[in-house]
Amino acid sequence: MREFTVKEKEMIKSMYDDGETISDIRKTLKCKSSSLDNYLRDNGFKKRPKNTLKETDFLSNTRKYKVDESYFESIDDQNKAYWLGFLYADGNVRLSSSYTGGEKGGTLELTLKSEDEYHIESMLYDLRATYPVKRREVRIGEKTYIASRTQIHSRKMADDLINQGCVPAKSLVLKPPTLRKDLNSHFIRGYFDGDGCVGFYPEHRSFSFSILGTKEVLEYIKKCSGISHGISITKPKNKNVYTINISGPTA
Repeated sequence: MREFTVKEKEMIKSMYDDGETISDIRKTLKCKSSSLDNYLRDNGFKKRPKNTLKETDFLSNTRKYKVDESYFESIDDQNKAYWLGFLYADGNVRLSSSYTGGEKGGTLELTLKSEDEYHIESMLYDLRATYPVKRREVRIGEKTYIASRTQIHSRKMADDLINQGCVPAKSLVLKPPTLRKDLNSHFIRGYFDGDGCVGFYPEHRSFSFSILGTKEVLEYIKKCSGISHGISITKPKNKNVYTINISGPTA
């Protein structure tokens, strides 16, 4: 039976809270019905009927809030490259269908721990967005923490992000973006802020950087870094993602 990752569990909770159908959640995660049904049952979720998508709420949100829907149409400056990288790491793009099967809308969601809420506020500022940031309690296993989340409802923005490589259910399928050479470092900076960590070991006067991702994206980061020594890409045991590690002595 499939075990969902922390990000997948957060996605399930978010989509469920937004009124998405169980069928839509299953299709987004590309999982078997039995795996999702068991997870929902074991974690106290009530199974939804097929016609519970909150279309009226969606339409209300699109009229109430504003955003620069064309922001990600072309990645042509440092800020756009940074946010594309950040959303590659921590964003969630979803497309929704109408009851008749046609296109209805799209959503960009960014959920972070409350202490990292300033990232959400900064992104909303650059997107000229008036969407709110909401806080909620999230329980993962035995741990509970406060999460901050914003959801931007825009089919165009969702389509543009997908065209830039930030696809739905992306954790295992991400491919590197196609950017101008001078923007690669800014994309990597955003990606690192989302999925990277830093270690410092004073007793050895050394440091390390590590980033999680697909093999293709990490190969792209390695190539763009220009680093040839002290850098490696590995696949941790029992994990579906890869890790790039960069280590060396401090100055």
